[in-house]
Amino acid sequence: MIIGYLRPSLYLCLMAIVWSGVSVAMCGTRDFTGLVLVRFFLGVVEAPLLPGAVYLMGCWYTRREMAMRVAILYTGQTLAYCASGLIAAAVFSTLDQVRDPQNRMMTTQKLT
Repeated sequence: MIIGYLRPSLYLCLMAIVWSGVSVAMCGTRDFTGLVLVRFFLGVVEAPLLPGAVYLMGCWYTRREMAMRVAILYTGQTLAYCASGLIAAAVFSTLDQVRDPQNRMMTTQKLT
């Protein structure tokens, strides 16, 4: 429970930076086991972000205002998940147009 000892602004920034670092570490995985381990740690560092954001909003807004703010937060999260699937579909559909077959092979191996 780090959030009780740090300022929320510092807590959320640090968690986002660590989350970004673990996301970047996914590029360095070479096999499926490494990918699963990095994905596990990505979930560990991603998990405190949403409760931290709700806690931070609870410091400023009244109970009546919080319902709408949390609904907007969850709606934005759901729309982001939908958009990420569409972006991934667009990337994979244009991946066949890559001219260098060796580059396409390396990209496909890293993604799977």
